[in-house]
Amino acid sequence: MPVGQLSSYWTGSFVTASNNHQYLLINHVMYIGTGSSYLATTHISVYDINTKSFSQNVYSEFTTGPFAWSTSSSSSAPLLRRSASLNGIDALSADNVTQLHSWSRAPNNTFDLVVDATSAVLLNGGMGQFELMGAACVEWGLTKGRTSGNITLAGGAVVAVDPARSFTWYDRQFSVPGSGSSTGGNYTWFSLILPGTPIRASIWAVDTATTKRRLATFRFDNGTHVTKTFKFTPLADGMYTSKNTNITYHTKHRLTFPDGDYINVAATSLDQEQYNTTSAAGIAYEGFSVMDVSLFGRHAVGYGTTEITTVKASA
Repeated sequence: MPVGQLSSYWTGSFVTASNNHQYLLINHVMYIGTGSSYLATTHISVYDINTKSFSQNVYSEFTTGPFAWSTSSSSSAPLLRRSASLNGIDALSADNVTQLHSWSRAPNNTFDLVVDATSAVLLNGGMGQFELMGAACVEWGLTKGRTSGNITLAGGAVVAVDPARSFTWYDRQFSVPGSGSSTGGNYTWFSLILPGTPIRASIWAVDTATTKRRLATFRFDNGTHVTKTFKFTPLADGMYTSKNTNITYHTKHRLTFPDGDYINVAATSLDQEQYNTTSAAGIAYEGFSVMDVSLFGRHAVGYGTTEITTVKASA
């Protein structure tokens, strides 16, 4: 796979630990650059779903050297190593996908996870490629990988992850070289899990100065994909202004589809912003959310993530 101006590796781990608490663990390594020089921005957060406590770290650092990604299944292929100083997503298998190591040593956000690819792939847009802010973007996800490992809590106690009650969504995204430059804009991205159903969804609402794009991709266990457009309504009663960055976010949204289906999204805690204490780089809202849905003849309550951020135009 070629690497262009943007290359992103993201794990969202929904885990139950040996203390019977449930957590959302976010690990995101993103590279922006061309040639042999890249800005690496990393986001790490731990959200205790039971107590609604949230801690996060964001770091940015420059890195140099070849930036290679191999899809070969050969044992001689280079293994994926995508990391910054305090966190990373590494391959433990020669194909760079079958088994991954998602880890963080960031203060108050320490975890060590092994993720096995045990679900069908979700291809955004149904084919794995769509337009994002004026440039072609490839995105695919493994939405329910078996997960084991441990979490180090803020007080130093280590709790084990229960693989029978845990899973990880691994999301891979990169821009296609030569497909255009990003116009910049704002986006909201949702990951959706509906327990007890075969449905997983990756949902984009993207606004630029000249366009609005709404793309929801639903994947079923048999590999079938369905794409839909939708009306996107951020709700005023979910507005939250961060005390750290003074940015205002909508934490509640309503998505309505032409066939009458809908998704109502609400973050379970307002303060789930990831921010850098030394610069404006890498600011994003990454919130655990509950989702009340009517989809494909089913009414269900699910959960997932709400990611909100602003992207600057390419220089």
